[in-house]
Amino acid sequence: MSNLVQALTTLQYVKGRMPLDSSDNKSTRPDLIAQDPQSQQDRRDRQQAKKNKVDSIRAHHRCPARPQDATPKNVVLYGAFAIAAGAGNCLEMSCASVWYLNESGRFNYDMVYYPGHNAPGQGVRDHIFVAIGQTSDGNGDFPTDFNAWDPDAAICDVWADIACPARDYPARWRARMSNWRYSGLLIANRLPTDDMWSNLVDLPKKSYLQPV
Repeated sequence: MSNLVQALTTLQYVKGRMPLDSSDNKSTRPDLIAQDPQSQQDRRDRQQAKKNKVDSIRAHHRCPARPQDATPKNVVLYGAFAIAAGAGNCLEMSCASVWYLNESGRFNYDMVYYPGHNAPGQGVRDHIFVAIGQTSDGNGDFPTDFNAWDPDAAICDVWADIACPARDYPARWRARMSNWRYSGLLIANRLPTDDMWSNLVDLPKKSYLQPV
């Protein structure tokens, strides 16, 4: 099975168990909802319910909220817990992807994040995704430019609903951010503008699974 097929299969399975709208950091722009008080209150209630559920999932003792917590055992077990709960953000969806890859007997993966740019859990621009068929260097760093990644490497990013060759990921990511921006989807209560989200893929990348 090719890396790309692994990515596509994993994406379809995980998002089938963890709906893409279960993330508490995505919401519809308030002015696109009917302006009557009840509709607005319903929107706030739905968003709060999603936040409460994600918070309850992250209270699990295996939650790898920081790279130093991301042991292989913690990631796989937390992924199983998150997929059973059926909700989460990019951390939960990435761990669920790792769980699925393990269950499928595939171990050529890593979780990737952007260090030093609103580290996971500490800001509005953190993100984690799964790389398949691409290894980091001895320091846990990946090539900053996706064009330097292995041509057979693939990305599985369930949160953004993307599975593609790694070298195609920046274009797919920017297209997704543009689509969300024009459709009025907020990420952490802000539109995904170019300076905040679209250019995230150009930043340095590091293994979330290699000890820091």
